[in-house]
Amino acid sequence: MMKKISTVSVFALLLAALFAAGCAQEAYTITATVNVKDVDGKAVSGAGVNAYSPYNITVQAGGQATSITGDIQSYTSTDDLGVAKLQLAAGKYGFRASKGTDTTGVAEADIGNGKANIVSITIRKLPAGQQPNTGAPTQEELEAAAKKLSGPPANPAVPLK
Repeated sequence: MMKKISTVSVFALLLAALFAAGCAQEAYTITATVNVKDVDGKAVSGAGVNAYSPYNITVQAGGQATSITGDIQSYTSTDDLGVAKLQLAAGKYGFRASKGTDTTGVAEADIGNGKANIVSITIRKLPAGQQPNTGAPTQEELEAAAKKLSGPPANPAVPLK
């Protein structure tokens, strides 16, 4: 014989499931602490900090990582002590800190999974001639896109009207 399920029972089960899902989601959020300093070791307040995953880091001559591209997962600014806190899921991230248009620093870290969740970045003036990595397309990228768009049609079998 089948029992009748009351509306209150269904509501209680739904509420419990939503609560459990919310708790489970919070368990995977980790606070990554990013300490930003200048080359003299002084804390940098008001620096923008981005966390990227997946990411690609560009390393200049001499082994200095100076730029990063990828998908921004979180961003914030440093406080008066040069500290930024980002909420991230466990995983490997590239971090970029910048102040102004020509001072930047890059670092990598594995966040969570029993790893230390503290990242240190030293920001430096960019080498002469290097453009800051703002996330916006460069002039060269814009010109390449314009050239591609002005070329022949992608499907020459379809005539243009």
